[in-house]
Amino acid sequence: MVLYEPSSSGHGTHVVSLVKSLKNDRYRITVVCPTSNVLTIERLRRAGVTVVPLPIRKLRNVRALLRLVRLLKREKVHIIHIHGQEAGIWGRIAAWIAGVPVVVYTPQTVDIRQKRFQGLYYLIERLLASVTDMLISVNEGDRLRLISEGIISPQKTTTIHNGIEVRDFPVGVDIGTTKRNLGIESEGPVVAQIGRLSEQKGPLYLLEAAAQISQVRSDVTFLMVGEGPLRAQIEARAKELGLSNNLLLPGWRSDVPAIMSCVDVVVLPSLWEGLPYVVLEAMASAKPVVATAVNGCRELVRHGQTGLLVPPADSRALAEAVLTLLNDRETAVQMGEHARQLVEKSFSLDRMVGRVDAVYQELVKDRERLRRLSSQQ
Repeated sequence: MVLYEPSSSGHGTHVVSLVKSLKNDRYRITVVCPTSNVLTIERLRRAGVTVVPLPIRKLRNVRALLRLVRLLKREKVHIIHIHGQEAGIWGRIAAWIAGVPVVVYTPQTVDIRQKRFQGLYYLIERLLASVTDMLISVNEGDRLRLISEGIISPQKTTTIHNGIEVRDFPVGVDIGTTKRNLGIESEGPVVAQIGRLSEQKGPLYLLEAAAQISQVRSDVTFLMVGEGPLRAQIEARAKELGLSNNLLLPGWRSDVPAIMSCVDVVVLPSLWEGLPYVVLEAMASAKPVVATAVNGCRELVRHGQTGLLVPPADSRALAEAVLTLLNDRETAVQMGEHARQLVEKSFSLDRMVGRVDAVYQELVKDRERLRRLSSQQ
């Protein structure tokens, strides 16, 4: 497994849950990730997985690439599974140089932050498709975009949705201690965004929506759980909007299941996504979700059934959707219950791992058949 993720986020969660669940008697797994991602490294080591930290820095990875090539050759790796767009570039080049028989790639999303380079990114993906045996998209919409853009053939791509262990998110637990730890003093409803405080996640749109909601419901507490480059800007804007008294920024937390238990509505105002784990976690916690109608969010949230979808970059629509759920508690609870049932049925960890395992096994069999055919000629 190779991933580029300088700090802990959904990519790390995906890889950790995958390697912990793959059959130990079938695979000997090594994970390569940036030295800066201390939290993911610790999680992997606690799971008993071999980790090789490398000084990966975006696309400036000549030394890291050479070290990866040596590792792949020394360990005689049969399958390399690369996670994330940046890792997808240099990781596949390293796999090609090292002659790894099976190359699997999960980009997580097909959007990039700097939109002016989207065409260049597509060109790079087209070039590297020739050394990719299977591209796993975490949502069907992105897979169809890759095909329509001529990046990869339908035969070399498949969709495998992210999955989680629903038992890790119990419902009906005591929430008093968690509320006290978070500093929530109000008895009113709690609206939360959980994730990196970055442009992609759209936290500033939630701030604008929170100001509108507070004009109607002054009893609402807003939580923004996570860290990121926008934190200072969020704090300044919250002060300007008069939200300082009902907005909490507890930073990065490891007790997400406990936090979910004391939240009434989970919000994800992202501008783009792959298949966000925070939505899966909210659904597993039987919480209704208000999310933007982008990428994989459209495949997780059933509008009007398990939550509500709104246009991206629209704080007014976001505020109206949150108020709809806050003002109709019975409907919100029903949506949360339906959401948990959907995760159990269609987005379980066992389902995800089983499908990834099947991809590995089929590709290995194909390579073995090709090897035998070549030896007979």
